[in-house]
Amino acid sequence: MPLQQVLVHPLGNGSGKTAKKDQKAQPSPLKKKDSTKETHHLESPTPKLSERCETRLSMMSSGGDLCRICQCDILDQEEDSPLVAPCLCSGSMKYVHQACLQKWIKSSDKTCCELCKYEYKMTSKVKPFIQWERLQMSTVERRKITCSVTFHVVAITCVIWSLYVLIDRTTEEVEAGALDWPFWTKLIVVAIGFTGGLVFMYVQCKMYGRLCQKWKAYNRVLSIANVTDCERIKTISHHKQEKKTVEDVDVIPTGDMELV
Repeated sequence: MPLQQVLVHPLGNGSGKTAKKDQKAQPSPLKKKDSTKETHHLESPTPKLSERCETRLSMMSSGGDLCRICQCDILDQEEDSPLVAPCLCSGSMKYVHQACLQKWIKSSDKTCCELCKYEYKMTSKVKPFIQWERLQMSTVERRKITCSVTFHVVAITCVIWSLYVLIDRTTEEVEAGALDWPFWTKLIVVAIGFTGGLVFMYVQCKMYGRLCQKWKAYNRVLSIANVTDCERIKTISHHKQEKKTVEDVDVIPTGDMELV
């Protein structure tokens, strides 16, 4: 049989160093950033918003009571603004916050529900004048009011000055005993201007009065009462009876008509 020569090298320090050098020479694989995590981190909403959305969805899924204006539960509002049922609406439109309903009544100037037309049972109380808040108006409305007040003041000043000059000149002419025809012309012109000024003052004062009433209504403190289940049932049954009577009156009996 042919002989085969096998060479065996013992493991020593040299081989270990070469192995380490080979490991160092090999480039380490770059750690790739997890793009999915970054995109998820960027797209994910803030914790507060996510928690709020989750609580709102859980409340809606569990059939919890929500405000029909702000669509939030009682935890998102202050302690002095509970959920109330002020009208005959039911389901998801039944409850509303006191604060939300007060803001809606002040802005719309309506005292009944737009859906069921039920008149709200509420008590109002005007704040002290020191605690009154500024009326919310747009820049266009403020500009109109400023121009109107300025023009009003200028018109009143001109009318008063014209009357003063006319009266002064008239007294001088009467004392001198000479009343010419230009005097009567001036008198007619001033009378027309004074009448127009009075009409303008009347219209503007009405507008100012409405604005003051709106400001006063805006600074009211409203308290809307709940509609109990008994009142709800009675009112609904009463409305049904009224509709029934109206339908019975409107129905005309048809039958065989005999000609006489």
